[in-house]
Amino acid sequence: MEKNQIIYELASDELVKKYLDESQALAKEIINSKTNVEIKGTKYYVSSSEGDDNNDGLSPATAWKSIDKLNNTKFACGDGVFFKRGDEWRYKDALNAQSGVTYSAYGEGKKPTLNGSVDASSPDDWEKTEYENVWHYTKKTGGFTYNVGCIVFDGGRAWGVLVTPTRNGLTIDRGCVFNGLEYYENPVEEFKGPASLKCNLEFHHSIDNEDPTVDDLWLYCKDGNPGEVFKTIDLVDRGIALYLNPDKETNWASDIVVDNIDFYGACFGVGAANVRNSVVQYCTFRWIGGPVQGVYFFGGDSWVRYGNAIESFGYSDGFIMRYNYGTHVYDCCWTVQHSGAVSFNDVQIYKNVADFSNTGPEVWIGDGGHITNLQIHDNYNRFIGYGWSHQRPSVPSLNDKKADGWIGAGGTFYGAYVTHESEGSKFENNDVYNNINLFAGWGLSEAKFVHPDTYNFHDNICVMEEGKMFGLWDLPPAGRLYKYDKADLTELVENGIEKGTDFYYTKPEPFGDMYKLCLPDSEYML
Repeated sequence: MEKNQIIYELASDELVKKYLDESQALAKEIINSKTNVEIKGTKYYVSSSEGDDNNDGLSPATAWKSIDKLNNTKFACGDGVFFKRGDEWRYKDALNAQSGVTYSAYGEGKKPTLNGSVDASSPDDWEKTEYENVWHYTKKTGGFTYNVGCIVFDGGRAWGVLVTPTRNGLTIDRGCVFNGLEYYENPVEEFKGPASLKCNLEFHHSIDNEDPTVDDLWLYCKDGNPGEVFKTIDLVDRGIALYLNPDKETNWASDIVVDNIDFYGACFGVGAANVRNSVVQYCTFRWIGGPVQGVYFFGGDSWVRYGNAIESFGYSDGFIMRYNYGTHVYDCCWTVQHSGAVSFNDVQIYKNVADFSNTGPEVWIGDGGHITNLQIHDNYNRFIGYGWSHQRPSVPSLNDKKADGWIGAGGTFYGAYVTHESEGSKFENNDVYNNINLFAGWGLSEAKFVHPDTYNFHDNICVMEEGKMFGLWDLPPAGRLYKYDKADLTELVENGIEKGTDFYYTKPEPFGDMYKLCLPDSEYML
């Protein structure tokens, strides 16, 4: 495709409304989708409200009850497992999806929910401490290898802000953060455990995976006992909700369909190591991620917090992510990634909606890796980097709410990781096109070492507030960030990136306080 003339225009109200209406319509279609999967084998049914694990599971009237029952049952290729709509499972262990099996929903109403959070809503769950306004959780979270990554109050009316030490002993939250109720700024200081909690809804979780007695959660709540201040409190601390389990013989998770399931309050929604010929579709993902991974970055100055809606961390061959909705996802929504020399082939990410999350699609790979036939298209990424993900570790030079916390937070795409010149690396036929990117807290696109020889960005739509960043960095030959203005975008296009893409700009904060659009009473929260 030839380089195009830059299109950089003021967005009309009609144009902004058109794309927001389209994204809203697609999100509603996904949320309200019906079950339409073909099962060639045996159908099994599961209901948390009406089931019994002593049943045969072969009909809605004789449904099983638990995730444990599914994990302890060997299914045949072509079988289907159906969860009752409207039911919820607060699971302890991940659902291990078996190769050749379809997982979907039956009945009427809302999608069945796999809930990875712990209910801490009772006033009895909290006790006063010697520290002013700091409350201690009276139970054990049972977070396995994961610490509590988020606390969700009243279904999203407010959320917690994690405070934890960095390698150098300081606190992790720097700069201005938003908790759904208020903004505040907590400066860098020495970390002293619960004594370091000084702002409303800050929390700290101390956990030792080898010593289960070390499992203590502290929360700062200025208005009294959290269980009396809020109607519901969910501690997000479980690991992967649904794991595409690889066969021992092949080490591949193959021919799995995940359809019409709601994932809430997990570190990851759908996870996989090596996935082949599998589909995740018509699923919703809410309040995913936030725990500390324990890996340092920025020269040991911070810890990595993470959590993705759908992730294959390993080889991927024929993996489709389509018609999914992700909101309040701490890191990225749809991703294949690995730090090693693995290969991704025939990965398709399309017709998904991501909002109020850190990133929509993300693809990265290590030196010597191969990415071929990657197609990312017709996705809607809106209000990316606003809301919960704004509390990602911040950079001191960006200490205000209008500049999203961590460089990279608010990207509509994160890609590459290695250069196109890395020895043994191969990038072929990878297209990112027809995606609609609507507003981001920091930058509309975030891609490291992207080059025309890695991904073919073309014919996308970008709508951004004037004065923000486009967010490409380490882009040869400039190796710098690009401003969202005509001069920088023209250079970007002339370098062979974003061919045929239309760029539109608006006044700053066209909807008022953009960070409050993710609250339950917003028209954009579904």
